[in-house]
Amino acid sequence: MMDRLNPRERLLAYLALGLLGPLILFRLVLFPLMDLRDQYQAKAARLEKQVLLVRQLGGELRQLQASQPQRAESLNGRIGRVLRELDVLERASLASQNAQGGVQSLLVQLDNLTLYEASAVVYQTEHLRPQIQIENLDLMVSFQNSERLKLSMVVSAP
Repeated sequence: MMDRLNPRERLLAYLALGLLGPLILFRLVLFPLMDLRDQYQAKAARLEKQVLLVRQLGGELRQLQASQPQRAESLNGRIGRVLRELDVLERASLASQNAQGGVQSLLVQLDNLTLYEASAVVYQTEHLRPQIQIENLDLMVSFQNSERLKLSMVVSAP
């Protein structure tokens, strides 16, 4: 197509391409990139504000926690939390026992457990903080279902 133009028209066409080409390049390539950069900078600024707010709120939370006295969770509540997390609370029976020397004692009986559930209950109970001691543990085959287990344990905490 350019071959059919005379030299003067060809020169004007090349000059137009030389002048308009960079403008088109700026409009189609660089402006969208600059807009994208501006969006990322705005997002980064918002995230920095959020981080500062979280740090500020974290400091306030630590001050509030330090000013409020820590209430000790009862042994029954701690064992109940473990059983709730493992989703076996509805199969549990908890009974407080007489305590000697200020030691809380609790009889925990669970029925119709799988081996995994029984081991998870024992593991989670042993690893509670503050520590709970398992004083007695009985594991038997359940009478209703020979593939399930019955767990009975006595736990205590000072």
